[in-house]
Amino acid sequence: MPMGLKGAPATFQRVMDDFKKQLRAQVFIYIDDLIITSETPEEHLHDVDEVLGKIEQIGMKLKASKCNFARKEIGFLGYVLSKDGIRTNPEKTKAIDHYPTPKNITEV
Repeated sequence: MPMGLKGAPATFQRVMDDFKKQLRAQVFIYIDDLIITSETPEEHLHDVDEVLGKIEQIGMKLKASKCNFARKEIGFLGYVLSKDGIRTNPEKTKAIDHYPTPKNITEV
């Protein structure tokens, strides 16, 4: 789908939502980012196989260099997701964390 079209992101998200309905695996999708969550490593291998099989079946392409598999935590939309929960990504907040404290009224 050509990017830059006004409704392209919403249309692509609808396509991906329909794709997700065809899967048994627990998959979170935001536009073209997919996260597959599983309880065990064995289940994860099965889930990844299911998702990759469906991707191949519908003719979708993936860029291998952008794929991560079997991660205990992953950066996603400015956050770090793990089994322990969600936290802000320190790389995204570094500029704010290291911003100097104002020393006078004109610096505020």
